Amino acid sequence: TLDMKYGYRAWKKWSYSTELYAKTPVFDQYKSNSEVTQATFLAPLEVNLSVGMDYKFTSPDKKIVYSLLLAPLSYNLKYVRDERVNPQSYGIDEDKFSKHEFGATLTSKLEWKMNKNISWSSRLYCFTTYSSTLVEFENTFNFAIGRFFSARIYAYPRFDDIKDNSLQTKEMLMFGFNYQW
Repeated sequence: TLDMKYGYRAWKKWSYSTELYAKTPVFDQYKSNSEVTQATFLAPLEVNLSVGMDYKFTSPDKKIVYSLLLAPLSYNLKYVRDERVNPQSYGIDEDKFSKHEFGATLTSKLEWKMNKNISWSSRLYCFTTYSSTLVEFENTFNFAIGRFFSARIYAYPRFDDIKDNSLQTKEMLMFGFNYQW
């Protein structure tokens, strides 16, 4: 994932901004119990370029950092070039390798340090062409368990009415060992 934002201050907490967001799998992904490839590096490649207004808020104690990008001008590219991956499974027309869409984007990001042991990181991403909608809502909860251990809960609901018009979810529970020199 690549996420870059550039802004020019308009007034107080608002900026004229442009954002570039790109994502692709790094490793091959397969259907369960099959050798059918669902995704590979750069297949699919999803890129969103947005122009709009960005609002930034930081609480006085710096425990909450919030950003909201409202972008009425957005370009979205989906690209699949690997022959092993079916482009139609990503909403790309038959006999084509890419799909170009124009619309609007809303991106909301929140970082909240509830206390020294618990934090919440969230990203809400919405893209619409006014005839179709994509919504992603990533949530990561981090927990420090004592001095050496940590846990992380990741929840990622996603709705894409182009692909299959249903809600998809991904959840993960992770445990870790921490040591600092």
